[in-house]
Amino acid sequence: MKSYCELFGYWKEKKLDNEEIKTIIKELIETRKNFAVLAKKYEKNANVNENLIEQELKSLWNEDFSKMIITNQQKVQNYLLGQIRKKMPDYPPKEVILIIINFLKEKK
Repeated sequence: MKSYCELFGYWKEKKLDNEEIKTIIKELIETRKNFAVLAKKYEKNANVNENLIEQELKSLWNEDFSKMIITNQQKVQNYLLGQIRKKMPDYPPKEVILIIINFLKEKK
């Protein structure tokens, strides 16, 4: 039970995504390995290069986003997050989201 509480914490802090959670649960059940060992295998601890992310955001930005940000900022944020995660999958989503939010504030 403790393992599942810890797993929820990792998910809540966005250290693990949904697919990784599913994989870990399956491994917990099948192998009875220690949660800490399994989580460490998937946890995202990469040092975030903020400048690299900002460069990528600038290259993705276009006029459509400028119009959309007024009516649907969440959709723009989710799209940008998805694109960054494709190119930089080891970066923790929580930190990337904060960089995107700051980037979008500048664009308003």
